[in-house]
Amino acid sequence: MASKYLNKAIFPFMTLTISTLFLIVFVYGISYTFDSFKQDIKKGVTVSGISISELPKSIAMEKLETEVTKWKDTTIVSFYYKDREVNVSSAELFFFDIEETLNNKSNSTSWPLRVYVNDDYVSNVIHELTREKELVNLDWASLHEDLRTYGQTLQIGRLIINVHDYLEEEEKIISTVELANVFKTNRLIKAVLFFDDFQLKPKQQFSFAEVLRVNRNDSINDQVYSVIATAIYQLMLETNIEIKERHISSTLPPYSELGLEARVDREKDLKIYNPNATSYVLSFEIEEHALKATLTGIPFEDTYSIELSNRETIDYEKIVESDDKVVGTTIKQQGQYGQEITVHRVRQKASGHSEKEWISYDVYLPVASIEVHGRQSAEHDSGGKGY
Repeated sequence: MASKYLNKAIFPFMTLTISTLFLIVFVYGISYTFDSFKQDIKKGVTVSGISISELPKSIAMEKLETEVTKWKDTTIVSFYYKDREVNVSSAELFFFDIEETLNNKSNSTSWPLRVYVNDDYVSNVIHELTREKELVNLDWASLHEDLRTYGQTLQIGRLIINVHDYLEEEEKIISTVELANVFKTNRLIKAVLFFDDFQLKPKQQFSFAEVLRVNRNDSINDQVYSVIATAIYQLMLETNIEIKERHISSTLPPYSELGLEARVDREKDLKIYNPNATSYVLSFEIEEHALKATLTGIPFEDTYSIELSNRETIDYEKIVESDDKVVGTTIKQQGQYGQEITVHRVRQKASGHSEKEWISYDVYLPVASIEVHGRQSAEHDSGGKGY
C-alpha cells in the first residue's frame, strides 16, 4: 500500500525532471546550431580558392553558394568522342554540399568544396556520344574523379572531357598512298624528313603555308613541296578530315593522278581541319622513283573512299600563224589535250547508309597547238624547174 502512494508521489517529480531535461537539451541544441552558424570562420581560410576568412559561418555559406551558382551559370562541359561532341550544363553534372564543406574538421586553412558527380547523367551523355555503343574498357573511376576535381576548382569557362583519355585504344594505319614518277633528290629528302611524324592535332586546322612560313627551307622549291602536299591531300580523302583549301597546277604533274593533285606555293595553300578528338600522324618513305605516305591514328567508325566521275578529255585548238621569214612549216607550240574530272568522298556508315560529299571539280585547260607557215622553198616556188 505504501508502495502505491510512493509511486504516485514520485511520478509528478519524474515527469517534471524529464521535461526539464528535454527543454535543456532542446534549448542547448538550438543555441549550439545558432552559434555554429554565427561563429566566425578561422583567419586565412579559403575553400576552392574562395576566401571566407573570419566570416560568420552563415555569411560564408552565402558567399560560397553565390560563387557556385555563378560557376554553374557560366560553365559548359563539352564531351568529345571521335568527331562528335555533346555540350551539357554543369548544373546537370554537379551537386555541391556547402554545409558539409564548412563542417571540415581539419586544421588546414584551405580545402576544396564537397562535390558530388551525377554518374547516371554522365553515363547517358557517353551513350549519346557513342551512339549506344558500349565502351567496355572505359575507366569510369578516373572519369568520375576528374569530373569531381573539375567541379572543385570552379574554373570559369568551358571544360573539355575527351572520352579517348579514358579508353585503351590501339592506333592503326588509316590510309596509305604511293606517288609514282617521283625522284629521290636531296630536296625531297629534306622535305620528307621535316614532315615525317607530323601530327594533325585534334580540333585544329593544318595550313601548309603557315607551316612553311615558320619553317620554310629556301633550298626546297615549290614543286617538291607540292609533291608532299599531294600525298597529304590524297591521304585525307579517305578520312573524315575536312578539306578547307586546295589548289591545282595549270597542267597535271606526272606524279599525280587526275583529281588527286594539290599544288602549293607562296600564293596557294593546302588547308585541312581535323574534327576528331584525337591526333593523326603523317609518315613518309622515299623509294628510288616513288614516295609512300601513311596516316596513322584511332580508326573511324565509318569508312571513307574516293569516287572519281565525269572524266572528260578537252580538245585543243589549232592555231596557224604566217611568217614570210620562215621556210616551210614549223611547230611553235605542241598542243595538249585538257582534262576534267569530279571528285567525291563516299562515307559508308556503320549503320549501312552511305553519304556522298562533293570535294572538287578539277579542270586542266587544253594548250593550243601553234603552227607557223612560212614561204615555200625556192625549188617549190620554181616548180622544180631550176630556173
